[in-house]
Amino acid sequence: MNLFNNTVWPPTGEECFETLFASADVTIERICSNTLREGEWYDQERDEWVVLVQGDATLAFDTGITKPLTKGDYLFIKAHERHRVLSTSEDALWLAVHMKKAAIT
Repeated sequence: MNLFNNTVWPPTGEECFETLFASADVTIERICSNTLREGEWYDQERDEWVVLVQGDATLAFDTGITKPLTKGDYLFIKAHERHRVLSTSEDALWLAVHMKKAAIT
């Protein structure tokens, strides 16, 4: 399998999520974003480690902090740390790992 094969891009302004692996402790998703603007707020039950594999994006946190991301940038987002995608390029490809409380704090 290859992360870049069979990529289905959503319509402009949307995202699509594909689960690549799931267990009781970890879920790994491939996320494709197409020119997304001010996405929905997330308040997740699990910690998340996310890497932007392709494209550009900006994440916003409810603390007022924004994080511009380019290809290769990654973040660790703690459970219940409210955030959203503020914007993406037309070809933003993410890899997100959702897990129970991580050893990293």
